[in-house]
Amino acid sequence: MLATWNVRSLYRPGALAKLKGELNKYGIAITAVQEIRWSGSEIFDSGDFIVCCCGNKERRQFGTGFLINKKYKHIIMGFSPETDRTCSLRIRGVFFNTTIICVHVPKEEEDEMQEDDFYEDLERIYRIFTSLIRTSSCRFLKRKKS
Repeated sequence: MLATWNVRSLYRPGALAKLKGELNKYGIAITAVQEIRWSGSEIFDSGDFIVCCCGNKERRQFGTGFLINKKYKHIIMGFSPETDRTCSLRIRGVFFNTTIICVHVPKEEEDEMQEDDFYEDLERIYRIFTSLIRTSSCRFLKRKKS
């Protein structure tokens, strides 16, 4: 099961443990999280989960990431920290692979320049993954014809 959750901060003591408890309670395999408020990018183990995250390097704001239950570690192909508001996770499927893009959208009251930058980054990320899909589809179709 996939989920998304605006956690409003994992910087508070005990917040990550509480989140993991809720994810285990509901049997969530992969969760996209926003507003984690951690700085920098990293991947680490935390109990039953692998945490992949990226955040603002200078201050504790924004931040996105994924919590992946370790039972599903074998399907993870890669994590890509893009900006402090966007990251992506590539997972292996039976018939095709999937990319999940996690975003934290700017609020309406934030400046327009910041919003424009966000949507440019999102479009760039989308183009990268759609070109990967087209390339993979072409390879698949060529193999199928042979």
